[in-house]
Amino acid sequence: MERTRRKYLHLIAAGATAGISGCSNSANTATSAGPPRTSLSVSRDTDDQSTACFEISFEIPQGVSGVTVDLRSDVVDSTDGFERRNNKNRYSWDTETSRPSLSVIVDVDAIDYTTYENTFAATASWVFGPTPRIRLWWETAGDWTSVRPLIDSSDARVAISQASPGVVGGGFFYLGPHQSYTTDTGGQVLRLVVPDQASLSTPPSTLLNAIANASQYMVDSPHESVLVFSPPDPVRSGGLAHPEAGEFWVYDGSRLAVPEPVWFHEYAHLCQQYRTTTEMRWAIEGFADCYATLVAYSEDLISEETTYDHFTESEHKSAVLSEPSSWSSDHVPFSKGESVLYVLDRKIREQTGKDSWLGDVSYRMNRLDEPVSYRSFRSIVVDIAGSEVGYWVDEHVTTSAWPDSLE
Repeated sequence: MERTRRKYLHLIAAGATAGISGCSNSANTATSAGPPRTSLSVSRDTDDQSTACFEISFEIPQGVSGVTVDLRSDVVDSTDGFERRNNKNRYSWDTETSRPSLSVIVDVDAIDYTTYENTFAATASWVFGPTPRIRLWWETAGDWTSVRPLIDSSDARVAISQASPGVVGGGFFYLGPHQSYTTDTGGQVLRLVVPDQASLSTPPSTLLNAIANASQYMVDSPHESVLVFSPPDPVRSGGLAHPEAGEFWVYDGSRLAVPEPVWFHEYAHLCQQYRTTTEMRWAIEGFADCYATLVAYSEDLISEETTYDHFTESEHKSAVLSEPSSWSSDHVPFSKGESVLYVLDRKIREQTGKDSWLGDVSYRMNRLDEPVSYRSFRSIVVDIAGSEVGYWVDEHVTTSAWPDSLE
């Protein structure tokens, strides 16, 4: 393999460029006075090991004339001071109860994940699942304002208590015996939750240091803190990110010194604050996988040869990235998507004299006010690297062409 390839693999250090994410905090900040104070009490059902109960109550301040709570899909077991609306997942305050409440049940065995089974799980000693997603609306002087109180759990208006030992985040919760490890990157606090039954393939301190090092390439994150869970069997291998909450989980046996390590892949997802049109759906996983591998190489976790070979071994070379309906597998974005982006990164560096790279593309994607379309993606690439690279993108995203440089 030519030694000159190495110059295309190194990431540009944070501070010299926009970075991977360029995230902006999209949380809805209250503009009207007097939002209800939210209290959350979490416990595990002693009779059903797969079930956790979330008691959510609200303290209604003076001046608030109406309160409505929207839930994504969780089961409401009981209410006090709330009436169910026609929308089955919407509940309205009766305006009389001073501290209305909802009892929400999360049964991890009843969650339907058609693509991946065992995304969440429970055993006799612990339960790991998704925290209920609620949006709180309140009315003052005829104006309605909303917030997601459990996602914005660092807000002083939210108090969380637990009847069972564990950790409750805005995206995920773990109830059971565990150890927590924390590090400060200088701009972000990373917390790793390790269940007692987990068997990490890498020591916790090493994992945290690796994620902290990876974070230097992913600047401008909206999250002051990141919460990471490492559940063991029977949770499936792989991981899952909750970008809005600044949280992700990775299966405890996931290795670090491999191409596209899941620890970096899920961290990269936290800074993808953009949505995409159908023709750009591939970019979500493609960018995360590409960055994960480039970071692993830049941190000397994998060799130059391993890195290059990884990008050439796609099983879906003839797939058309912009046409998801034609994909033979959901793995197309991970496989061909990351390889096309790897070469695009090289071309951007070549055309700009290494002044720009792939991170500058996603930086601008995150700052779009609308979902990223192919047109807007191409426009960003052309603005950074020129029309020649734009024509290359046309060929390798909207047709079945495979990059010649990877043959």
